[in-house]
Amino acid sequence: MSSIRNRKITTPVSESDIIDRRISDIQNIFTERFKQSIINEYLKENPGVRRDEVIERIHNGQVVIDTIDNVFQEISRRERITESFKDKKLYELLQIEQDDRYKACLASIRNSERIIQYLFTSNYAPFGLAEKNQALNYLTHKERVCANWTANYYKATKDIFTLMMSHYTVSAAKVQGLISLYFTALHQQLLCQREIYMKELELIELFSRFSKTFVQTNAKIIQSKIKSSPKKDLVVGMLKKACLVMNKNYSLNLPIKDKYEIDQFISDLNQVDSSLSQKREEVEFLGKAITVLEKVVGYIEQYKTQKIQSPPPSVPPSAPETKPASRMVFLSRMKTLFGRFRRVRG
Repeated sequence: MSSIRNRKITTPVSESDIIDRRISDIQNIFTERFKQSIINEYLKENPGVRRDEVIERIHNGQVVIDTIDNVFQEISRRERITESFKDKKLYELLQIEQDDRYKACLASIRNSERIIQYLFTSNYAPFGLAEKNQALNYLTHKERVCANWTANYYKATKDIFTLMMSHYTVSAAKVQGLISLYFTALHQQLLCQREIYMKELELIELFSRFSKTFVQTNAKIIQSKIKSSPKKDLVVGMLKKACLVMNKNYSLNLPIKDKYEIDQFISDLNQVDSSLSQKREEVEFLGKAITVLEKVVGYIEQYKTQKIQSPPPSVPPSAPETKPASRMVFLSRMKTLFGRFRRVRG
C-alpha cells in the first residue's frame, strides 16, 4: 500500500503542451537572435567588455530586451501560429547568421551562372540568347534584392544598438518599429534565398536532362574505338565542360578525360542529383520558415497598431465640466489681476 502511495502519478503530455513548449522555444530563438546581434555590435566597439556584462552596461539595454520579450509573449498567445512550430529543423534554419545566408545565396547564384554559360555555349542545347538573358536578369535582380534586405537587417540591428546606447528615454513604439524592420528583413531574405535555390535546382535539372540526352544521342561517337575527329572532339569537349561545371559547383572531383563511358557519365550526373538532395530539403524548410515569419511580421504589425492606436482610458462625460471651487476662485483672481496689469501698462 505504501509503495502505491509513494508512486508518482504522471499525466501524459498532450500535443498542445508540446506545441506550447515549442512556441516558447521559438520565442527564445527570436529574442536570443536579437540579444546576440546587439551584443556582437557592442563588442566590436568595446572589445574589452565581457559578453555577459553587455546588457547591464548598456543604458537602455534591459528596456529594449523587455520590449522584445513583451512582443513575442503576445505573439505566443495567438493560437493560429502554433501549427507552424512543430518542426525542430525550423529552429536550426532560423538561427543561421544573416551574412552566412547571404554568402550561401551568392554561391548558389554563381553555380547557376556557370550552368547558364554551359547551356548557352553548347551547340546542341535548346538554350539561346533569350533564355540566357532571362535567367541572368532574374538572378541579378534576386542578388540585388537579397543584398538590400541584408543591409536592412544590419541597419535594424545597428539602430537598435544605437537606441540601447542612448541616454534618452526609449520609446516603445520606436523599438517595435525596429523589431518589425528586423523580422521583415529576415523574412524577405529567406524568401529571396528560397527563390535563388529554386532557380539553381531548375537549371541543374535542365542541365542533367540535356546532358543525358546528349550523351545517349552521341553514344557511338563517344566510344573509344572511334578515331578522333572534329565531331568527336566537339562532343568530348562538351562532356569535359560538363564535368568541370559539376566539379566547380558541387565539389565532386570527377575526372576530366578524353574517353567517356555512357553509363559512367550518367552515374556522375546522378551523383550531382544526389548531392542536391540537401538543398531540396532546405528549400522545403525555407518555405516553412517563410510561412512562420509571415505570421510573425503580421502579428508584430498588429501589435504595433494596437499599442499606438489604442484609445486613452475613457473619461466620464461630466468630468470636464466638474472643477473644484478653489480652482475656479484662483482662475477668477488671476483674470482680475491680469486685467489690472494691462490697465496699468496701458
